[in-house]
Amino acid sequence: MSKRIANHERLPCTIQEEVATRHARRVMERLACQFNVKQYSDVEFRVEHDGQEPAEPIYASRMLLSATNDYFKAMFESAFRESEPGPIVIRGVDHATFVTCLRFCYSGQAEIDGSNLMRVLHGSDMFQIEDLFDSCCERMIGLVDRHCCVASLSVATRFQGRDGARRLQDACLLCVTSCLADFVADDWAGLSSLEPTVLDQVCVAIGHGLANFVSPVKALEAAFDAIRRWGVTRKYVPVNGT
Repeated sequence: MSKRIANHERLPCTIQEEVATRHARRVMERLACQFNVKQYSDVEFRVEHDGQEPAEPIYASRMLLSATNDYFKAMFESAFRESEPGPIVIRGVDHATFVTCLRFCYSGQAEIDGSNLMRVLHGSDMFQIEDLFDSCCERMIGLVDRHCCVASLSVATRFQGRDGARRLQDACLLCVTSCLADFVADDWAGLSSLEPTVLDQVCVAIGHGLANFVSPVKALEAAFDAIRRWGVTRKYVPVNGT
């Protein structure tokens, strides 16, 4: 009897979780339909980018953005906004990227491809939309190969301390280690974009890759030559002239 009661006590909790999940999904679907609809909005944004004339206004709900995002919550709570009438001007991103960021706040979804990936990554960082930022990093991780891993590593280091950026950086360094033969065949020109601390990590990855490389001397010669070019590009002066 006590066993049946215990099972019965757990049952309502399971049902409640399923109902809550289904309800949340329906709410998100309806909220997505209300994005950028003036009738359901109480704030207007206008994007100014690269000196161009502001595009059409973007409408949103203060309550929804405040509930889903700390950046907008702080914006709406500031005393400055209380005394400033008219639309809120957004700078630093283009119109399409800002729309993508706001739409994600409404629906948890975003259309990301190679044409807008870097812009959305920047926008999600700027507006502190962590889930969107992580999604962009995961998309970049899926694209990492020997042709772009150095460039992707340079991007990852701009956002140090962020979980998504750290995973991207690890994926890039792993690519260096596992594809060392391909890197030796290239000119390593992308290394010039890296900071000294990141270059140090690349050198460690090269060291790990040498263990499985048939001609480590050839790999080291290519790596040293690339690092020397890095020093010339960065106008790096070695300590004591060495």
